[in-house]
Amino acid sequence: MFEHVSPPLVRLPLSGITVHAARGMRGRPAFEVFAGDVLADISVINSVGSPLVRGAWRGRQPGGGAWAVAWGQLPPGCSDVEVVFGGRATGGPAQKIIIRNMFWAAELRGGARTVTARCGDGLERIRLRRFRYTSGRPRPVEW
Repeated sequence: MFEHVSPPLVRLPLSGITVHAARGMRGRPAFEVFAGDVLADISVINSVGSPLVRGAWRGRQPGGGAWAVAWGQLPPGCSDVEVVFGGRATGGPAQKIIIRNMFWAAELRGGARTVTARCGDGLERIRLRRFRYTSGRPRPVEW
C-alpha cells in the first residue's frame, strides 16, 4: 500500500519515489515527482493537454528487488487509467493511485521494460528509463 507522508506527499513503497500534488503557474494544478530530495519531474495542467504517460522508470533497491514505476496526467473527461507493465514483470498487478482526479502513479514489483496506459480512447506505451541509486542518492541514469 502507498504511504502518505505529510500530505499531500505519497511515497511509493517499492521504489521509494515520492509524488506530490502542488500548484503551478497561475495556480494551475501540478504534480511533482521526487527521487530522494531531487525534483525529477513536474507536470502542470494546461489547455493544450499533456501525455497520458509522463514518465516511467525501472530500477532496483539497494539490496532489494526490482521495481517499475510510471506516472502521468488524466485527460479531460477521464477519471481512471488502466496501467499495464510489460516485460519480465513478476509482481502481479500494478498498485495505482489517482491524485486529485487529474494525475496518476503506478508501481510494480519486477523487472518491467515497458508501460502501457489506457484511458477512454487514449492509449500510450513507452519504454521505462533505467534508474540507479548512486553515491547514496537515487537518480535516473541519464542525469
